Amino acid sequence: MINDIIYSNSLIPHVHLNFFIQVMSEDKLEILINGSEFYRLELDVRVGDISSLNNDLNRAAESLVKRIQSGLSREQLVEALLDIRDGLAFRGHLALNNIFGDNGINIIRKEIGIINNTPVLELVSDTFILPWEWLFEKSIDQIDSADDLLHIVSNFWALDRILARRHVPKQSVRGTTKQDIRKLKMPVVIGLIIDESLEFARRERSWFKGLDESLVELRELQIPNGVSDSEFIRIINTFLCQPDLDIIHFACHAEPNSENPLASYLRVADGREYEINFTNAPPMVNLHAPIIFFNACSTGIRNPLQTFQFVTTFQQRGAENIIAVEASISSQVAEIYAENFYQSFIFSNTNLSLGEAVRIARIQTLETGNKAADIVAIFYATYANPHIVVEKKGNKTNE
Repeated sequence: MINDIIYSNSLIPHVHLNFFIQVMSEDKLEILINGSEFYRLELDVRVGDISSLNNDLNRAAESLVKRIQSGLSREQLVEALLDIRDGLAFRGHLALNNIFGDNGINIIRKEIGIINNTPVLELVSDTFILPWEWLFEKSIDQIDSADDLLHIVSNFWALDRILARRHVPKQSVRGTTKQDIRKLKMPVVIGLIIDESLEFARRERSWFKGLDESLVELRELQIPNGVSDSEFIRIINTFLCQPDLDIIHFACHAEPNSENPLASYLRVADGREYEINFTNAPPMVNLHAPIIFFNACSTGIRNPLQTFQFVTTFQQRGAENIIAVEASISSQVAEIYAENFYQSFIFSNTNLSLGEAVRIARIQTLETGNKAADIVAIFYATYANPHIVVEKKGNKTNE
């Protein structure tokens, strides 16, 4: 069963649209849109169609990654995005049309036109349908391939909207429509878990260690050489359970296992594998950190039919807010994106929310390099309350 809500929050002025997609029968999906008016639309797509759209988008993303890895010029990247066989922009616009139809798209555009600021769309669900960040606004024939790359890419929802997904039990989906602004105090306490065998992870650690200690308190996971597997798990689980951490940041490699999702693992501590089912080993992980940042490839929801992925497993262990990566990314983009995110979220002069910082970091990563490979910044996704802010010293947030 697929039940997804995109809901509005009256506490945040620019959160506006409320979408609820519900299964009426095997062949009937209905969408309720609550904006300045209330709309009820029956969709043409079926449950199986949504799964196919999800698979098509993920295949297009991986195809794009492979082509980037083989070396692409700016012109070749645009051609790859717009390809009518497996272009991510093409597939993203096709998914948008297939889900909402012309009438639904016109309603969404009308409602977003009423909003003065960047719209925030929050998806609350008991399952995840799609990588919504990859929906693409314009049809391919409306794109001028000679336009600036950022201008073309800005048609992805990842760049012109703040999106956040939250996973809740099926019985709670309809009633989950209200979130307060949550505030983190300085210094922000960051627990750092890296794989020292990766150069980008070592560079991230150096960057963290250079931060102002009055703004960030850094704690790094330390695992002695030669410890047993059980001791390895105990040390990591104890580290994850610290009650006063604000953010747990992973800079490592992830390996999803589609056949046995519980055997999916994060490679940490000089290459040792931490399987996600180890969170159940003693001491069982009970997370207190408000934010988990997986700066590791393919840690997002890749198959909506699989329950035990990195995101859902850590949510079951208490994680309320997760940043993850939906597909493969380069080490350089991972490093640049993380720095851009923390600069926006913690060090900017304004109280940027988590959702705003994630979106702005995508844009800044594209602007910083403006290379073909940097487009994978749109693969960063949030499964979170996007209204978390860091309260800057001497700067109060709105209550």
